[in-house]
Amino acid sequence: MSLESERDSTDPCFPNPCGAHAKCRASGGYPVCWCIYYGNPQTGCMEGECVETHDCSDDRVCKDFHCTDPCPGTCGTGAQCIVRRHVPACTCPAGHTGDPFERCRRLGPEELCDPSPCGRNSKCEVAFHLAICSCLPHFFGNPVQGCRAECESDSACALTRECRQYKCVDPCTDACGENAECRVENHKPICSCPKGFTGHPFDHCRPLNPGLFLSFFFFPRLPWRAIVLECGKAFLRFSPRDRHGASGTGKICSEPCCDGHGPDRIEHL
Repeated sequence: MSLESERDSTDPCFPNPCGAHAKCRASGGYPVCWCIYYGNPQTGCMEGECVETHDCSDDRVCKDFHCTDPCPGTCGTGAQCIVRRHVPACTCPAGHTGDPFERCRRLGPEELCDPSPCGRNSKCEVAFHLAICSCLPHFFGNPVQGCRAECESDSACALTRECRQYKCVDPCTDACGENAECRVENHKPICSCPKGFTGHPFDHCRPLNPGLFLSFFFFPRLPWRAIVLECGKAFLRFSPRDRHGASGTGKICSEPCCDGHGPDRIEHL
């Protein structure tokens, strides 16, 4: 007797006596028909998507052999549902509070920023019934996660900059006095009076010669070079007969120069 004939006589499931898509197993010498999913194993089984939840994607669960969304009917009124690893999680959306499995209500304006939903070094303001986060002055970054400063110490800046109010700036700005020069060494301003000046460089540098500055110019209408005296912001030009009314020999001014400030002697070349 062949093996095939022997199997035919001993296996009650061969040939398969069950309906379409049904499975057969032997029990006590008799065939037992069953469906993997659902249906009548004698007349025919219906095919499904799953038998267990792990047969479905992470955002679905297996129900009645079909992968379905577990969120409907799970959360309360106004709540939002997110499925992670087949498990539904209920939360109140932004700008709302309450029990997400019962009911979520909208926050009042006074509640939106209390407590603040913003990160470190940021501020919370209410606009259009939403909590708006923004970085504090001199800070930058993500205001929800937290803002950071450009610097917190000089070491975070270039050697020619210093950290001032959490920002790298020029140390020479407003550091020195009038007429003083400024250079930067290791984040610090170094003030000094320029050549020809004296005084305290952090207060005021004054010319070594008293009174005024002398500048030499050539005037096309005059047959000689004339000295121009600068008294403050005023300029006077002198010749044997000054057109502004001051008369003299060209060396001595007969009227006070520059509203009486500075010496009244000049020379021409």
